[in-house]
Amino acid sequence: MQLLLICLIFTSSAFAEVHISSTIKVDLQPGPVDIDFDSVKSIWEAPHLRHAYERYSPPNAKRPLANPASRIIGGSPAAPGQFPFHVLFIGSDDFGSYWCGASFLSPNWLLNAAHCVVGLQRATVYSIDDLSIGYRWSSSVISAIYAGEYDPYTLFYDIALNKISNPAQFSDYINYIQLPRGNVNNTFTGYNAHVQGFGLMSDSGEVSDVLQYTTLPIISNAECAEVFEINSLIMCASTTSGQSTCSGDSGGGLFVGNVHSHVNREIIGIVSFGAYAGCTLGYPVGFTRVTGFIDWIDFIMANY
Repeated sequence: MQLLLICLIFTSSAFAEVHISSTIKVDLQPGPVDIDFDSVKSIWEAPHLRHAYERYSPPNAKRPLANPASRIIGGSPAAPGQFPFHVLFIGSDDFGSYWCGASFLSPNWLLNAAHCVVGLQRATVYSIDDLSIGYRWSSSVISAIYAGEYDPYTLFYDIALNKISNPAQFSDYINYIQLPRGNVNNTFTGYNAHVQGFGLMSDSGEVSDVLQYTTLPIISNAECAEVFEINSLIMCASTTSGQSTCSGDSGGGLFVGNVHSHVNREIIGIVSFGAYAGCTLGYPVGFTRVTGFIDWIDFIMANY
């Protein structure tokens, strides 16, 4: 694993707090292709996230409810190819292998969360709808790139790009999702957005072998800030319906558009954190706001 720090400055007129002065590139070793999915842990069991977990647990934070999201609760099973942009991201270090999600932006590039890649030595991604059947495509991750401003305690700037060794051949089952280029000033408050991942049926339930999805209403940052300490680069969704990203893979994409059609979908968020107290108790879930990072994403994909 090699680290490279590149000094860059990006700002956004839509979100004044966006200021990326440096970018960190991590070169990863080739990951294994065949893996026992039952042996993979939650990314939040990784040693490098211990302090973040402690910060978001009582009594160390304003948010006595905060706990990172890793799975979807109360979702519906996805049909094969319903979410062709979504991949399973398995990263590993000396202590084990960890589970995240990611989203195709191009044949070579995947978008997910910084907390999914920091500290990893190797990673492999899979296009898969049913863990019991197996994957249709896989690739090692060559490098993971994230903002130097990423804070593992607050989860601010929780965004990463991943370059893969085996570019995907797009089809009905493997494809990309669009960035929200025409909506950079849209907060999406009041919108219904969709998220997908391999999920639990309840807080105490078992993991589903089949990819799950659910729909969540986006709430204002003011409402979310009543529970969590956030900034403008975070967006939140309500879980008062009993559905949550406790079943959506950490690092996976939150999108607007037709849940049953591949056209006119835009990724607006990246699964970042959920509720320590449980996934079905009505507390908001947090996502990295993609609209604040489009210029940075474009630069990385064009120059790396």
